[in-house]
Amino acid sequence: MDSLALQGYIFLVMVALGILLGILFDVYRFIKGRTGLKGLPLYLCDGIFWVIITAIAFFVLLLSNWAQLRVYIFLSIFAGFIFHIMVISKSFIKVLIKIEKILIYIWKIIRKIAKVIYNIVASIFKVIAKVISIILWPITYPVKTLCSFAYKKSKSTSVITKIIQKLSRRK
Repeated sequence: MDSLALQGYIFLVMVALGILLGILFDVYRFIKGRTGLKGLPLYLCDGIFWVIITAIAFFVLLLSNWAQLRVYIFLSIFAGFIFHIMVISKSFIKVLIKIEKILIYIWKIIRKIAKVIYNIVASIFKVIAKVISIILWPITYPVKTLCSFAYKKSKSTSVITKIIQKLSRRK
């Protein structure tokens, strides 16, 4: 049999576990409410959440009292969870909302910075492309002129091209 001090310690650890589970439950509810999941994805997320919660509870039970389950263990976890829901939860949700607003603000700043950097880099590439086109103009202008001349000539000889295509199809 465990000493009274050890049982008191285990009781307090389990109350803290109940509070922790309440906090994780609030975080999950908050995220779930923001994502708007429905149907099968929601059920999968719920299942994954409860598997994680069960693993955390078992791990804490294993560390604190070698996973010995007694009635006061369940009562203390339940008491910690209820304490969180009744006393801490509303304030914690407000903190989560403030954290969300801060993260959205930071994300907007990052997007603005990325947009500015993108515009600077795009402008630099446009200038480089313009400089290259100016440098290569003596080479590209004659080629473009010849190509456009050849293209115009090919339009006027399109009747001959059509006749050749018809003859080649007969084979």
